[in-house]
Amino acid sequence: MKPKTTLIRLVYVIVIVLTSCKNETQKISKTLQTQEVTEDTLTPRENKIPAFFKSAIRPNEKLYLKKHYSDTVTFIEFNNYDFDEVLFGIKTKRDTVYLVSEDLWEDKFLPEDLLVITWKIDSLRPAGDPEVLDFTPFLVGATKIKNPLPTSKNVNVLWRENLYNDTLKTEVNTLVFNNEYLENISPQERAALGFVATFIGNECEWEGNPNETRSNLSCQFLTALKLGYQCSETHLGFLRTWFSQDTTALNKLKSCPTIPNTATLQTAIDTIALEIDDEMHRILVHYEYLNINTREGKANKITNIAEFEFDCESVTHINTQ
Repeated sequence: MKPKTTLIRLVYVIVIVLTSCKNETQKISKTLQTQEVTEDTLTPRENKIPAFFKSAIRPNEKLYLKKHYSDTVTFIEFNNYDFDEVLFGIKTKRDTVYLVSEDLWEDKFLPEDLLVITWKIDSLRPAGDPEVLDFTPFLVGATKIKNPLPTSKNVNVLWRENLYNDTLKTEVNTLVFNNEYLENISPQERAALGFVATFIGNECEWEGNPNETRSNLSCQFLTALKLGYQCSETHLGFLRTWFSQDTTALNKLKSCPTIPNTATLQTAIDTIALEIDDEMHRILVHYEYLNINTREGKANKITNIAEFEFDCESVTHINTQ
């Protein structure tokens, strides 16, 4: 966990820039003290309420106190642990923004869900320093937009190339990702690719030493899919939700492997291509990987096709051949 002073500074930089342009890091208390603010209730230290405000949610617009705004955004996370306040993380077309929230929104949405949110700029007085008046975005309401169905496509998702490494001063066999595709991926495609990646090594390394739950294994493809660490709650929580109607897949996820790329016996992804038939609601994941035994210096290539069915709310693993 980062020090709270750093986190609060980050929240204030991202969340809102006041028109006063005086950005002081202030500690937010556990108890929100929102109240009706008028010129008469201001202390001499506060001077006056700014005429308007700015927010990264609508960077080119003047915003006014307590007025409700509605925007379509992408959900990132609900954070009730790392900050002094409950925060609701969203992504706009340009920025990541955190709004002050209430507990009632916990476990309501998944990362990458498309939402329509209602929000406002409101005042807040920290309990530890009641003479300080802050203004910040508050979440008023949020509604999930029904997930659109993926459209038909054939796309190369990842492959390997020999690329020059500045540190090693030589060419290194490197995983290359189709980042343009991954930035616009549907949750159904993310689920299918994430399921395949769970059981195939994709350049996985421990972040420091393995923790008690072995949930700090960083894998390159899972990171590109924005699924967090291998076998973490972010990773498995997303897959369990999308495969909630598939008991076989759910049982398989219970045996999520944590094998780093230093293991004697391991697998290594080589290529992944994805094919979608939107009429049949089918996703085919074509992939090749290596079975590696480093002690014996042996490796053999395996070629598979994983087939999935999908609808607006779920994905089912049909078979792998």
